[in-house]
Amino acid sequence: MTIDHTLVTDQDTTDPPDTMSADYPFGFTTTASDAAPSVSSTAPAGGSGQNPVGTDIDVTFSEPVDVHGTWFTISGNASGSHTATVTGGPTTFTLDPDTDFSNDETVSVTILAGQVTDQDSSDPPDTMAANHVFAFGTPTRIHDVQGAAHLSPLTGRLLTAVPGVVTGLRSNGFYLQDTSLNHDADDATSEAIFVFTSSPPTVGVGDGVSVSGTPTEFRAGGAASTNLTTTQLASPGRVVVVNSSGNPLPAPVVIGTGGRIPPDTVIEDDATGDVETSDVFDPATDGIDFYESVEDMRVQVNDALIVAPTRDFGTNRELTVVGDGGANAGVLSPLGAIVVRRTTSTPSGSSSTTRSPAVRRARSPPRPATPSRGRRSGSWTTTSATSVPLLKFLDS
Repeated sequence: MTIDHTLVTDQDTTDPPDTMSADYPFGFTTTASDAAPSVSSTAPAGGSGQNPVGTDIDVTFSEPVDVHGTWFTISGNASGSHTATVTGGPTTFTLDPDTDFSNDETVSVTILAGQVTDQDSSDPPDTMAANHVFAFGTPTRIHDVQGAAHLSPLTGRLLTAVPGVVTGLRSNGFYLQDTSLNHDADDATSEAIFVFTSSPPTVGVGDGVSVSGTPTEFRAGGAASTNLTTTQLASPGRVVVVNSSGNPLPAPVVIGTGGRIPPDTVIEDDATGDVETSDVFDPATDGIDFYESVEDMRVQVNDALIVAPTRDFGTNRELTVVGDGGANAGVLSPLGAIVVRRTTSTPSGSSSTTRSPAVRRARSPPRPATPSRGRRSGSWTTTSATSVPLLKFLDS
C-alpha cells in the first residue's frame, strides 16, 4: 500500500510545507482464519465392502488433534458394539477392535465431534463442527448366501464381490466354491453356488473370481414344477472379476464312509407343507435336507452303485447311484434297487412330502467315482455323467 504525499496536508497555518515530502509505501501479511478439525480419510473407506472381519480402522484428521474420553463408537449390525485399542496420532489414529466383526455385516463408525480438539492456539474453532459417520461391509461368503435352508436368506439382495474358485463350467454359467480356509465348519450350509451368466462363461476352472450379483432361486421346469429350486447368483448387478488363475480346487466332500453319511431312512419328516418353506432344516436326519447342504459343492462317491436307469436329457445324462456299494443305503433288492418299505421312506426313493419324484429301480455294475459337484434332484441322489466315471450331482 502507498500513501500519496500530494493528497495529505497538515492543519496548521505555518506553511509551507503543507504536504508530505514523499509518498509512504508499506505492506503487511495476512494469516488464514482457523478451520475446525475434520476427518479427511478413513481406511476402510466409507461405503467399501469385502473388508476382512479382523480389519483395523484408520482415521486420519485434517490437522494434528487431541482426542478425549470416548471419542468414537463402532457397531456391527450383526456383531454389535465393539471397543478398540487406540494407537498412533496426532493426525492418524488406528483402532484395533477387541473382537472380530461377523461375515456379511455392515459396520458403522462414528467420530464424536465434541471429543476431538485441534492442537493449534488459534481458537475458536477448536472442536470438529459435527460428528463424522462412515460405514463399511465385511465379506459375504457363499455359505452366507446359501444359508442353512432350501431357500437363500439373501434372495433379492444385491451382493458385492462374493469370492471363490471356479470348479466347473456349463453352457450358461459356472460353479463357484469357496476355499477350504473360508468354510464355516457348518455342514448345514453349502460352500458352493451356481453363477448364471445366460451365455457361455469366459472364466476357466481354477480361476479365483469375485462375483457381484443378486441371489435368485431357479426352479427347473417352471413355477408349476415339483423340482426343488437351485440357489444361484445372477442379474441384476452381475459382474464377474477374475483375480487369479491356476488355483487348486477345494477338496471334495466324501459322501459315505470316511465322510458324511447320508440319511438312509427319512426323506423329510417335519415339514408341514412345502418342504422349501415349512420344514426344520435337518441334514443329519432328512435326506432332502442333506443333499441341499452340499448343493453345487464338489463331492466324491466311492464304489458307486447305479440303482436306476440312465436319464438322457440330450446335453447331459443322469444316473442314480448310492455310495460304498450300497452299504449305507438301507435295504437293496436282489437286482440292486433300493427297497421302499411301509416303515421306511428312503432318501434315495420316494417321499410322502411335496416335490418328490416316483421310485426308479435298475441294476448296473458298481463303478468308482471321482470328485464331482453335489446337488440333488427332488428327493433323489442323482448324477450326471458326461464321461464316466466323472459324476456330477444335479438339481434339475
